[in-house]
Amino acid sequence: MTTLSQRCPDVYDHFMLVAFASNVTENRFSSVGLDQTHEHLNARVKDDGGALGLTENPGALRRWMVAGPP
Repeated sequence: MTTLSQRCPDVYDHFMLVAFASNVTENRFSSVGLDQTHEHLNARVKDDGGALGLTENPGALRRWMVAGPP
């Protein structure tokens, strides 16, 4: 990691832009890794009763993905 800026400048630039994290709130301090953000979104879907049975109907799943809970 100490030589990342010389060996892989493109990857280093992404790290410096915090492209490996997502903000949960407006506060930058609350940034979490992309994999954890994905898990949070999955939990929200399950809490809302969300995706039960939707995977069997592509049209319903698509509608839910567009208009479902944020």
